Amino acid sequence: REGYSVTIVCYGDGVLEAMKALPHLLDIGLDPEIIDLVSINPIDTETIEVSLVKTDALVIIDMCPFASGVGGNIASLFQVPSVRVACSHTACPTAPSMSEAYYPTYHDIVEAVVGVVNDKSITNIAVPNLPTITFDEHNLAPQFQF
Repeated sequence: REGYSVTIVCYGDGVLEAMKALPHLLDIGLDPEIIDLVSINPIDTETIEVSLVKTDALVIIDMCPFASGVGGNIASLFQVPSVRVACSHTACPTAPSMSEAYYPTYHDIVEAVVGVVNDKSITNIAVPNLPTITFDEHNLAPQFQF
């Protein structure tokens, strides 16, 4: 989808969430270009480069944990303000109620787009809805921090 405000690069379910975010972004006067990566190896860098000439801002939707997703590789290829929207730094939950909170949603995408357009120094957003799980060396029961 062509646009001019910001480039959104996504794949898989991230495309669906980006398309859900589209009407909300249009309502606030932002017209994003949405690029669906059909393949993540090789990455279609040429299409992304052409888009970034128009928009000069990048939002990457990564449906993987922030520390291990392909989004970091994409962001490192381009010298423009960029934001990665990714899953939390936790294992993927199996409970449906927590699974829904784990993956990036259109709300997170709208927040990232508005952030990078208004403040070019913004860098990354990890979906913050899940607790951090830690283990005490003396107590093997998990400790949840919200």
